Amino acid sequence: MALLEVKNLTKEFGGLKAVKDVSFCVEEGQIVSLIGPNGAGKTTTFSMVTGLVQPTAGRVLFNGEDITGMQAYQVADRGLVTTFQKTKVFPTLTVGEAVMVGTHSKHDTSPLDILLRSRKFYSEREKAERKVEEVLAYTGLESKRDYMCTSLSYGEQRILEIAVAMAASPKLLLLDEPAAGLNHTESDNLLHMIYGLRDAGMTILLIEHDMHLVMRISDKVVVINFGERIAFGTPQEVTSNEDVIEAYLGAGGDD
Repeated sequence: MALLEVKNLTKEFGGLKAVKDVSFCVEEGQIVSLIGPNGAGKTTTFSMVTGLVQPTAGRVLFNGEDITGMQAYQVADRGLVTTFQKTKVFPTLTVGEAVMVGTHSKHDTSPLDILLRSRKFYSEREKAERKVEEVLAYTGLESKRDYMCTSLSYGEQRILEIAVAMAASPKLLLLDEPAAGLNHTESDNLLHMIYGLRDAGMTILLIEHDMHLVMRISDKVVVINFGERIAFGTPQEVTSNEDVIEAYLGAGGDD
C-alpha cells in the first residue's frame, strides 16, 4: 500500500478545469517530484492534497485513510506537513522559537497540564526542546538559534521553513519549490539535506523547477501540463517521454 495515493483529482474554478483527473502515488521512503511548466496545475494539486483547496472530484488517501475534504490542520495532524512556495517566517520570533512552534502538533498536554505545570507538561517540553536541538543541528542553523527569523539570509529562511516542518515529525514532507532563489551552493546543500531526510526514513513529495536537482534526487517524477498528468515514472523514463519534451521545449525542440 502506498503512503499517499492521489486518485483522479480534479479542480474546477468557474467551469475552468485547473486540474483534471490527476493520479499518482508515493511509496514510503521515496522522493517524488511534481513538475511541469508554469501554470500547469502543480500548486493546485499540492493544495488539494494538503487540504488547503477542496477538490471538485477525486480522492486523496494517506496512510490508508481517505483524507479528501479534510481541513489543512486535520491533514497536518495525520503527519502530512508542507512548506510553501513563498518564504514566510515568524517576524517576531527567534530561529529556535520558530522551530519550537513546529513541535506543537505533537504535544500531548491538556490546557490543565499547562495551567498547573504538571509533570506531563515538563516532560513534553523537554521532549520538544530535544527535537529543536536535533533539527537545528541537522539543518545547520544551530549557531543562529537566537537570531530573529527576519535577520536570516533568504537561503537560510528557506532552510528554516524546512526546519519548522521537520520539527513536526512528518510522515510525508511536502516541499513547494524549496530551491527557489537559492544559489548553486545553497541548492547543493539542500539536495544533501533532502537525501539525509530520506535516508532517515522520511518520505518526500516536492514541486521543483530546478531540473538538475529533480533528476538527481527523485525516485519518481510526476509531470503535469495544462492540468493533466502526461507522465509518471523514473527520471530516465520521464526525460525520454515525447510528451514531456514537447511540453518543455515545444514541438520540434532539439535541445
